[in-house]
Amino acid sequence: MKYRPVIIAGLLIALLVPAVYLLLPDSGGNGSFTRDLDRNGQTEIYRLENGYLTIREGDRLIWKTPEDWKIQSCLAADADNDGGEELILVLWKKGSFGSSRPMWHKGIDDEYSNHLFLYRLIAGKMKPVWCSSALARPIIELEVQDIDQDGQNELKVLEGRYFSHSYTTWIWQEWGFVQANKGTFFLLAKLSFSPQPDISYLVV
Repeated sequence: MKYRPVIIAGLLIALLVPAVYLLLPDSGGNGSFTRDLDRNGQTEIYRLENGYLTIREGDRLIWKTPEDWKIQSCLAADADNDGGEELILVLWKKGSFGSSRPMWHKGIDDEYSNHLFLYRLIAGKMKPVWCSSALARPIIELEVQDIDQDGQNELKVLEGRYFSHSYTTWIWQEWGFVQANKGTFFLLAKLSFSPQPDISYLVV
């Protein structure tokens, strides 16, 4: 059939376009919200514009994200169940580990990748609480809620992957997030370690 190459090419494009859409970095979100994360009685304004986040209290600039980060989305919620809200960032940046590169990692660390960062506002300064290394499955959407009504918040995450995406649920346990809906083990971050069986980890 003389049309066979055209049909095959069309099928390949149809398969590849969703993969590219899911895996390309987000161009950055826009929007704003207000919170009093440090509980000092003064409301902060969190403004996300063209992928960059600024935090102001009145006329004072508290913090802005580095220029080489592209903030995909952000929200304020109690992700680690300590009773206080954190600033949660889904972002793209180069490098998996920053200055805290583990001893087993060799070679250049400059891959552009998706990350999940938690920050806390303390005495007028943003302090990192927990920062993931590169996520193997980029986050498309994220919500924080008590899904199973047990009094503990979980992360509901829509993850991207080739040709598909899926929802997973994660809960904070001391040093990081553990997948609540246990199933086949997989790593969301590019690290090697000895995990517990049938549990997935979102690790730093």
